Amino acid sequence: MMSLRDVFSVTNIVFIIGGVYFAAVTALGEATIYSLVPAALCFIAFALSLRENLYFAGPWRVATAVSVLVLLAGQEYSSFSSTSISDPYTVATIVLNGTFFVVFFGVLLSSAREITKREKEGEEEEIQETES
Repeated sequence: MMSLRDVFSVTNIVFIIGGVYFAAVTALGEATIYSLVPAALCFIAFALSLRENLYFAGPWRVATAVSVLVLLAGQEYSSFSSTSISDPYTVATIVLNGTFFVVFFGVLLSSAREITKREKEGEEEEIQETES
């Protein structure tokens, strides 16, 4: 059984915040409808973490982080290529999206580490079983 600490890990909190952010941005009409896809992916990634030992949960979380990074990189590029970077709204958008980019890059690395850690543990178990 998962503890409350595992459910509300840093990566899960980031997925929830990211999902709410992308859903809010889409609902307010500040982004394209494509921002709704990462919102759904973030919520699904959080829900998959609630089930222990799902084979595809780790890869799903990595793929979600990559898709969010791609969207954020596109938004950053769009903001930088706008005509008026001195506009406070544009600056705030650049800072917020840049912050999310750095945070989700950390989530990507953390999720990838979890996958490799599980694979390594599985290999060690197989070696122990073959030795006995």
